[in-house]
Amino acid sequence: MSPLLVQSGHASSSDIAQCDTMATSTSGAAMWQRERDYFDDPKNRKQGFLDQKVRFSDDEAEKLAKIAKLRRLQPKQRLYKRGDLGNRLFFVFEGSCKLLNKDRSVRAELGKGEVLGETPFLNAGSTYTVTVVAKEETVIAEVMYDSFEEIVANSHERIAPTPARRLEDVSAASLAKRKAANSRAKSKAPVASAVTTTIFISYRRDDSAGHAGRVMDRLEREFGRDRLFMDVDSIPFGTDFVKVLREEVKKCGVLLAVIGPRWSDAQDEDGSRRLDNRNDFVRIEIAAALRRNIPVIPILLDGARIPKASQLPDELKGLASRTGLDVRHASFRSDMDRLIHRLKAEKGRQGQDSGE
Repeated sequence: MSPLLVQSGHASSSDIAQCDTMATSTSGAAMWQRERDYFDDPKNRKQGFLDQKVRFSDDEAEKLAKIAKLRRLQPKQRLYKRGDLGNRLFFVFEGSCKLLNKDRSVRAELGKGEVLGETPFLNAGSTYTVTVVAKEETVIAEVMYDSFEEIVANSHERIAPTPARRLEDVSAASLAKRKAANSRAKSKAPVASAVTTTIFISYRRDDSAGHAGRVMDRLEREFGRDRLFMDVDSIPFGTDFVKVLREEVKKCGVLLAVIGPRWSDAQDEDGSRRLDNRNDFVRIEIAAALRRNIPVIPILLDGARIPKASQLPDELKGLASRTGLDVRHASFRSDMDRLIHRLKAEKGRQGQDSGE
């Protein structure tokens, strides 16, 4: 097997532990140093992408090499699990991985040059439908979906069919499963932006979890993580979640209401409409923003429409008159550019109103 590599600055705690173990012997330390030297060379990282079955141009491979997070997996170590939010592509540089069904049976095995995680990429808003573990010592290059789309021309057409995609079926149940706060990796340092207002992203998990995560990732790269609030998962245990949500809305200057096809009709385990529950997260968030009279921008996913006032509780009826923004899978990049432009314009308007 070719020397395994870990990109400087991106090693996991398990990688560090493995490194420490290797360093206990002279031969282990020397081997580890060779591995570090190999992946520290930008030419080798670039070559890893040129060796992929997805054919990249020289320029594309060079750009991907600069942004990729390289991960070293030990045998049986998990890359991602079924139900995780799908927002990254994984390219096998060395070694091989097993794709496991829900019952842990092996669905497929993919090796060097293969791509993993493409099913959600081609079905926007979905989650990973299999669990992936390393079969042997394996090196993976991880790239965010949005970054991949910006670098690679005709990105969706370029992802060639794999055994994994031919065998996977994206079920409705998989769309409802996610753990956004834990599964999102820290992005690279964001580009400096004129926006300083906090942006609150409101969404319903069983309606738009995957889409909301993708919107979050794009905005994080533009504005920085500290300017965004999205997940109730970040609320500490034992605290009053209603109070925390209202406090977070007080801090924000804009609320994005992510609306999918099941947003207004979503039901709880008793069969009651969630919006009719005064303790519904989404209702609390949007109602608080409307009371403050801050901009509330409906993000309408793939043809969804803003509910009529007659379909909304009294405290949410103001949402029906807000101007929304269509965000579609086929035009996600340009739609998000429009949203970012609008958010920056809103910041400028707020600055003028406050005399900044």
